[in-house]
Amino acid sequence: MNIGKAIMKPLLTTLTLIITLGFTAQTLATKIDLNTYFQNDAAPRYMQANDKAAGICIEIMAQLNIRLKSHNISIINPTNERVPIKRILHSLQKTQKIDLFIGGAKTKSRIAAGVQFSTPLYPLSGTFAKRIQYPFIYTDETSLMNMTVGVLRGSRSVQTMSNIAGVKLESTNTMLQSLGKLANGRVDLVYYHDMGLAWQIKNSMLKEQLMLIDKHANIESAPHYILFSSRTSPVIIDLINNMIKAMHKDGSITEILNKYR
Repeated sequence: MNIGKAIMKPLLTTLTLIITLGFTAQTLATKIDLNTYFQNDAAPRYMQANDKAAGICIEIMAQLNIRLKSHNISIINPTNERVPIKRILHSLQKTQKIDLFIGGAKTKSRIAAGVQFSTPLYPLSGTFAKRIQYPFIYTDETSLMNMTVGVLRGSRSVQTMSNIAGVKLESTNTMLQSLGKLANGRVDLVYYHDMGLAWQIKNSMLKEQLMLIDKHANIESAPHYILFSSRTSPVIIDLINNMIKAMHKDGSITEILNKYR
């Protein structure tokens, strides 16, 4: 938040009192900016269109800001930076340069680091990409024995694949790097969520070489959330959670997701 530590505690106390007394944050005179970063190489969640930030999470952020405006709160990326997920997590957990990140998974390591999570934003399932000519069929975890699997560094995919015996991981900073290694035969498979893999393959020069595995077999299903730093006020998290629930109820999130399917 763009608020000095000296005024942070009294401000949060004021927020708590306002909620307790049945008023809304609209009565606050102090504007609150919640800082975030945009993730690079994360289409269709984060991407560029006509030199502007676009994607599922950008549209969710815009919808939240419309609803937060009356409360004098804004979610902003002050530098418009697009950075790797590893740096985002470091900025959220360690340096606390950002207050939140829209569109991340819940993992044991993030929970242990004190990250707070919103109500679920949208569902995702993990699956594999393979070379079209590669005769791989996934039945269960034993199908992956002695295979090298490409994963995005810092993502939930690393944790998931690390828990499977006999799998060698090949981490990269971007999903396009992983898919490039797959096309060149340097890894056997790439593991990521189905939304991201399908979009990346469909909109890349590798679409004639790569595909999702047959039947899109899923290792796991795990929704994405808004991730909050440990310092973010529970009052603000509750406010945003209520807005997410309202967006699910009125179909706003479904409408956004359908644009990118």
